[in-house]
Amino acid sequence: TVTQTNTTIAGTQTQLANLAKQLNTTRTDVAALSSSAMFQQLSQALGLDASEVGSFVGEPVHLDEQVLYPVKNYGSAVTPFYTNLALWVGGFVLVAIYKLEVDRDEKIRMYTPRQGYMGRWLLFVTVGFLQAIIATIGDLALGIQCEHPFLFILAGIFASFVYVNIIYALAVAFRHIGKAVAVILVIIQIPGAAGLYPIEMMPEFFRRLKPFLPFTYGINAMRGPIGGMYANHYWIDMLSLFWYLPVALFIGLVVRKLALNLNRLFDNRLADTDLMITEHNEGTVEPLRLTETAQQIAEEFPELARRRAIHFFRLYPRLVRWGFLALAVLPFVFLLLLFITRMKLAMLLGWIISIIAIDTYLIVVEYLRERYANYLGEEAMSAEEFRSAILHENLLFRPGMHYKPMHAVRTRLYEVAHGGLAGHAPEHAAEYAAGNTDGNAGRSLREEGNEQ
Repeated sequence: TVTQTNTTIAGTQTQLANLAKQLNTTRTDVAALSSSAMFQQLSQALGLDASEVGSFVGEPVHLDEQVLYPVKNYGSAVTPFYTNLALWVGGFVLVAIYKLEVDRDEKIRMYTPRQGYMGRWLLFVTVGFLQAIIATIGDLALGIQCEHPFLFILAGIFASFVYVNIIYALAVAFRHIGKAVAVILVIIQIPGAAGLYPIEMMPEFFRRLKPFLPFTYGINAMRGPIGGMYANHYWIDMLSLFWYLPVALFIGLVVRKLALNLNRLFDNRLADTDLMITEHNEGTVEPLRLTETAQQIAEEFPELARRRAIHFFRLYPRLVRWGFLALAVLPFVFLLLLFITRMKLAMLLGWIISIIAIDTYLIVVEYLRERYANYLGEEAMSAEEFRSAILHENLLFRPGMHYKPMHAVRTRLYEVAHGGLAGHAPEHAAEYAAGNTDGNAGRSLREEGNEQ
């Protein structure tokens, strides 16, 4: 390293010597030019001043700065962003530690899904108010600059109120998916709401997204009380923040009611894994009109419903495999194209739409499985057990029957073959228990029971 440094310094010394020679030559030429009579006459004719020209070249633009809303330090300048971030995270923590649904209790009278939502909403909003008061007063206690403390606290309380409404509505309507959306929103709002850097420094995607993000108006509403109020912009930002409330209430009161049975289906499936956190609440589940209509059709045309159920359960494993295969391939293809092609926005939209479409397909498949299983009386068996018991063992579907795994069926056949059923001869008991009208099948099942 010392040897290389020595070589580099030697080369630099040679270059400096050459530069000195060139500067001496240039100095001689300039002196000769300035002493010539022609240069003197040209300068007098044009009125040139060498000192002014040199000053202009050295500093072509002069800035005269007048600070209208001075902020004393960096901490005070970033307080709006970090306070809004804390309020959003606080709202997310609420849906993570509190139960979203109200449990049914003997001391509580019957309540509707809307009443249950508003009851839990009161708890979340109350805690959200306390969080906002602690955060904003804590900022003032830390010594940030604030020209209007009361308006600063008011902006924090209202922002927390709006954020809690948004997060709670997403979480209660879409469960784990809604919580994931709340996390994605906060990630997008960090660069997209101009909290740390001017939005002009961000990519075009975030510049277009900025007017639709709640952080945009929550941060601006806090900047006015800190640095100084400008006209009525504070109240305009507060009004803009208010318009997110109807959207959140619509999701919580309308969309949630439509998704109650779907959430129940997902909670039951997630509970089967013994891994995911789920909520079981029968008090808010209401039958949908579409489900009631389908049940009436099944009762009027049992044979048609039975054939459809048999056909669906034959296809069910294949349908699920197709869905998961598409979920593994299509989003990966769009994500790969996102980094290869120039149509990044189109590929991003394709990636999102493909995931939503495939998830919707899997949801419909699972919903149909649940509906047919309930119609056939199957509740406790897994999909594979149900398929094995029904398809491979050729048991007939009968509405109202409760099917069990085959080892339980065979044990029951053994008991029937030896003891008989009330009102039926032992030689026909196995055939009756299997629900099979085929005599040969009944005899084979009876023989199998006798052997056991």
